[in-house]
Amino acid sequence: MTVETFDKELVRERISLAELYEKEVGPLRRAGANREGLCPFHDERTASFNVRGPDFAEGRCFGCGWTGDIFDFWGAIRGVEFIAALAQLAGLTGVTPRVSGVDFSQVRPKRKRPEKSLEWVRPAMPDLSRPSPDELQMLADSRGLQVQGLELAVAAGRLFVCDWPQFKRRGEWVRLEDSEADYCAPVSRSWVVTDEAGWVAQYRRLDGAAYDTFQDGEPRKGRKSWSTKGVGWPLGAADMGGSGKVLLLEGGADMLAAYHFFWGLGISDVAVCCILGASNSIGDPALKFFESKRVKVVMDADLARLNERTGVAKSPGMEAAAKWQAQLTKAGAAVAVFSLEGLETARGVPVKDLNDLALASRETIASDEVWGLFFDWDF
Repeated sequence: MTVETFDKELVRERISLAELYEKEVGPLRRAGANREGLCPFHDERTASFNVRGPDFAEGRCFGCGWTGDIFDFWGAIRGVEFIAALAQLAGLTGVTPRVSGVDFSQVRPKRKRPEKSLEWVRPAMPDLSRPSPDELQMLADSRGLQVQGLELAVAAGRLFVCDWPQFKRRGEWVRLEDSEADYCAPVSRSWVVTDEAGWVAQYRRLDGAAYDTFQDGEPRKGRKSWSTKGVGWPLGAADMGGSGKVLLLEGGADMLAAYHFFWGLGISDVAVCCILGASNSIGDPALKFFESKRVKVVMDADLARLNERTGVAKSPGMEAAAKWQAQLTKAGAAVAVFSLEGLETARGVPVKDLNDLALASRETIASDEVWGLFFDWDF
């Protein structure tokens, strides 16, 4: 299923040429009803670049003759064609792409009872411990991350290890591999993401393999993770501290990748939260923690899936980003959406999530687009 396009008129509404010029070049000064500055497309000492129109949407240089709008300007500055300019400006302004058969203007929540904080029940968790140096190295190797970044996650109280799967029955933890149940799941050393609030957790094997499961002695399809269910708690929402900047991600692996980038880029003033599952909405009790924050939702670039029964294509990453953006905006946060669409790993494989981005080349990581993800909070 192909992505149709981005809504260019919505992009125009969210940023003017004057704002884009000042973001990329420098300040403009008043010139009657217009604005003027030095032209970025030729050398000059006297300002001849003029931005005009009711919304400062058009520009013209009286020196070199350049004319255009925000897309022409961005394309000329960055050396890209219109389609790429549109996609990059959409990412800069938080406009999500449209896919055939998908309407993001109206995100319909699932029918269910309204969430109430009193209905939330903290899941039982086994004894969690800090990862050993060898366990951190194993996890780093399996995910393509730096150990130092994982150490930041440990220090933040987000990363632990345990034996999994286990289940609490009648007050005791039971390993299914030791039980007489028809369903069997051998225990593996696993990494766990959770937070101090303890509403949610996600478990994955340290070696990166899927969990083996058996039914009546026959192997079944393995599962790559186990997650707690039932509440829409963004992991880390209550312990963001005083940071006014927040990366909101989907899944524990992406949260670890965020700490990987924080260490590598020397970032210490950005908080990270993750929601365990794109289908989850943000629970009402968690929304208050995002008020007055600047939140950048990193949208997974997964492929749209066609429902053969309804004929409607859905892209979980896009739908989740639109849903969370609407919720957070209503809660009083400033929200932008960053799309990973079009990025590739060092092996030329499309980047689907932030963990994939950690496998990109140095040139990609140093690009203006990726740099803006972590350092551009002017929205």
